[in-house]
Parts: sequence; C-alpha cells; structure tokens
Amino acid sequence: MTEFLRQNPNVTLNTEEYPGNDLIPAINTAIMANNCPDVFLFWRPESGWNVPAYAERGAIADLTALIKSPAFAGVFPEFALATASQIKGVFYCIPRASYFDEFLVNKTVFDKFSIPLPDTWEKLMNAVPALKKNGIIPWQITTANLLDSSSRILFNILNRQVGNPKALSLFAGKAHWTDPDVLTGLRYFVTLAANNGPPDSNVLDQNQCIAKYFNTGASAMLLENNGGNVNITQDAMKNLIAMAFPVIPGGVEKEPSTEKDVTNLVYASAKEYANKDKKDYIDRLIIMLANREAAKLYLEESNVIVPHLGLNINPAKILPLNLQAMQIAEKQPGRKWLISYTPADFRSKFRDACNDVWYGKLTAEQFSNLMEAAYYGKL
Repeated sequence: MTEFLRQNPNVTLNTEEYPGNDLIPAINTAIMANNCPDVFLFWRPESGWNVPAYAERGAIADLTALIKSPAFAGVFPEFALATASQIKGVFYCIPRASYFDEFLVNKTVFDKFSIPLPDTWEKLMNAVPALKKNGIIPWQITTANLLDSSSRILFNILNRQVGNPKALSLFAGKAHWTDPDVLTGLRYFVTLAANNGPPDSNVLDQNQCIAKYFNTGASAMLLENNGGNVNITQDAMKNLIAMAFPVIPGGVEKEPSTEKDVTNLVYASAKEYANKDKKDYIDRLIIMLANREAAKLYLEESNVIVPHLGLNINPAKILPLNLQAMQIAEKQPGRKWLISYTPADFRSKFRDACNDVWYGKLTAEQFSNLMEAAYYGKL
C-alpha cells in the first residue's frame, strides 16, 4: 500500500481488516447495502461464499480485460485461471494466493519407534496402530465447530478411491454414498480415524491443538490445508517432512493429487469500476496486489503460497518445510475441494458425521446411511 500511495499521491486509501470468516458477513452486508468496497480480497467465486450472487446482483466488476492485459500475461497457471473464471467464463477476480492440502509427518517420531514412513497405502495403514501402540496420537486434527480439519483425510481418500469427478458428484447429490466403491473409501476412513486423533480436539481450535500436540511431538501426522503451517513452530518443523498422501491400490487415481484451488483473490466494485475517474487507479492497485512482484514478496517475506508462474524465488527466504510441500504440490494434479458447492445445512451434518467417526461413534455403513438420508431423505 505504501508503494501504491507513493506512486499515486493524489489517492486516499481507507482500509478495513477482518479476521478469518468475519470477512464473509462484512462483504455480504456491504453488498446488500449497495456499498461494495472499491477493491477487496475474498475467497473463490463459488456459491458457498455467495460470489455468484454478487455477480448476478451486478455488484462486482468484470475484470476479464485486466487479467488478459499485458500486466498479467503468462503470470498464472491454468488451474488458477480456471478458478478465477468459473462464473460463466467471466473473470470477476484476479488470483492472489493459493492453498493446497499437505501431508506432514514427524520423521523423528517415526524413526524413534522404527516405523516405516507412510509413503505407500499399506505403510500408512500399518503406521496408525504402530504409533498408537507406542503412545503417540497418530493424527493431528481439530473437530471444533465450523472447521474442516476432521474431513481432510476423508476428502483425500475419496479422491483416490473414486476419483475427483465422482467425489464431487457425491457432494452435489448426483451420486450415492451407498455405492460399493464409496463404502470402501468410508471403511478406510473409519480405520484410519476412529479414536486416532487428540482426545480433546472438540474443544481446541487449530492453533491450540497444534501447539499442544503437533509442536510437542505428541501427534505424528497432519493432513491439512497448508495455511495451518503458520501455527507450527520452526523448532517443530525441523522434525517434519512433507510427503505425498499415498494412492490407494485398486482406486481410480494412480498418482497422488491434491486440492489446489486458488483461495484468495482480488475483486472490485462494479459501480466504482465504471467510474472513469477511478477505474485506472483500481487497475493499478489490483496489479500491485496480484502481480509477480507482489507474489514474490508474499512468498519470501510471509511464506504465503502463491499460484504465479515465473517467480525468481530465493529458496533461502522460504521455510524448508514450506518449500518442500510446495514443490510436492506443484507436481501433483489439482483437485477441487469436495465441499465447495455443498449447501450449509448439509455441510453441518457432514462435519458432525466426520467428527463422530473420529470419536469412534460411527461405522462406515452408518456414515453412509446418514449422508444418503441427508441428500435423498431415505434410509
């Protein structure tokens, strides 16, 4: 912002910040009041965050010409462009930061108890009881309200077992949770998860849970959105390695994949973008927020993962674990987050069911029946 103001001394910037999900009601309220911010950062253009409704209302600007301008030529990979243009092919946003699921393993703990690293499905299935036998909590997860930590492992299992297209269909109500291949995936989930997480994960948020268990070596594996890295201490990171979550023998996916949607993008007010006195300044600000120079700073100074191509990155400025995880994710096909378009009422039921699995309260068949009833009103 300082550089933008230096280059545009006649402009005044009024900024507002909102922590986490507090941004959602703030933007909703502003748009309903026809007071959309001139420029704002927000999540993917999906119905779960109301962005298609913003576009239909005419509140957010069409930025197609800007993203296709020389300022962003060759800057973004295909997955980032696909995310940004998923409302009828129109670019209502410009990619800024990306997130992916990463599989982190405490190698020091595995070595201490001579447990093979879980680089295959068989080794992963064997590692869980071996860790537990030695007094180590296998998984670092949080089951606190409104968080998705407890479902990440299931998402990865479903993608590998039935493939991302069918898994997405499950959450869209176009496939059945009672299908044999889906039940196989659910059985794997129950085997890996039931009573294998922190005992008090329902009362701890992600930061508290990581501080209590993962940073201390009391839990050994974490499969989570890479944004959780900020909660891991640098001392703890020295014991960790990033790995590819293994494929499932007989499953649809033959190579590891990861959820890799752009999660933070830049939007603009349609009303203010139509103002000829403001449009040029809005373009300049968006370019400064989302170009390669900004991305390099995000990555090297804040360790924020970015989707940009052609960055001249200094590896010495990136935490080794983050660099390792990023390099693994870059090699993997991107998969869409399974719950992206799920209605809020089902998302709540799904989270509750996942949490019950972690506490050993549901079998795979019971989980399947709950999900089937939630979508189809049967069973």
